[in-house]
Amino acid sequence: MKKPFNLSMILILALVLLTGAATMPGPVGGSGGAKITGAASTIATANLTASRALVSNASGKVEASSVTATQLGLLGSVAANSIIARPSASPGAPSAVTLSASQFPCRGSTGDVAACGVGSGLSFSGTTLSATGGGTSPSYCRYSGVAARGSTNTYVLRWSTAQEACTGSDLSYSASATLGDSFPVATSGVYTISVGLYASGPYEALIMIGSSISNTVSPDSADMRKFHLISAYQGSMDWTGYIASGSKIFVTTGAAPYNGNPLVNSISIARIN
Repeated sequence: MKKPFNLSMILILALVLLTGAATMPGPVGGSGGAKITGAASTIATANLTASRALVSNASGKVEASSVTATQLGLLGSVAANSIIARPSASPGAPSAVTLSASQFPCRGSTGDVAACGVGSGLSFSGTTLSATGGGTSPSYCRYSGVAARGSTNTYVLRWSTAQEACTGSDLSYSASATLGDSFPVATSGVYTISVGLYASGPYEALIMIGSSISNTVSPDSADMRKFHLISAYQGSMDWTGYIASGSKIFVTTGAAPYNGNPLVNSISIARIN
């Protein structure tokens, strides 16, 4: 009578061939078999941790890793243009983050990896993210020539010619024969102001910024941002700083500038941030 196949022997033989064991073991539980050697020697008589990926350790032996079958399965289900992220709120639950056109991985509002888009001022060219200087163009104004000073605010200059009228929505020009001219600020930000004046004799000149137009040439004024004593043929002054929306920019002088060369008398204002 033929002896039945020993299924245990067949399974062990397959394991030996796969792992490269040096010798052929005998029947499972028998006394005459050789010991299993090689990568499988650490798992021949004990079960591995359930639902874990297998790896080889520092000794080349098979062992269960900390990566679960669920986590490993995510790699096979990731769609195109996606990345795997592990949320900080639930570290054991990775999920896919899909990136659309012109998006890149970044830290989202919750602190987790998210798909972020390209805003104004940025563009993608191939794989390069570049600044384009986009968004709304900052305002800029340049006026020249002193027409006079205000009839009520007798220190506040009035300008005669728009060399470059105000552009954008951050800044505008307001002319007043009584109060003097000003530049109302509609957008808070950092502005730079440059003023050039022709001397008719020594006099004070001030760059002023306030919620309303103040008629003074005092260097102690809360609205004063720059004070300059015009004492030669021509003087200039510059100031750069933060200006809140609702403020007015204006210039006061202790005497009327000489306007024989009107281009020398000028004011330039630009929002730079």
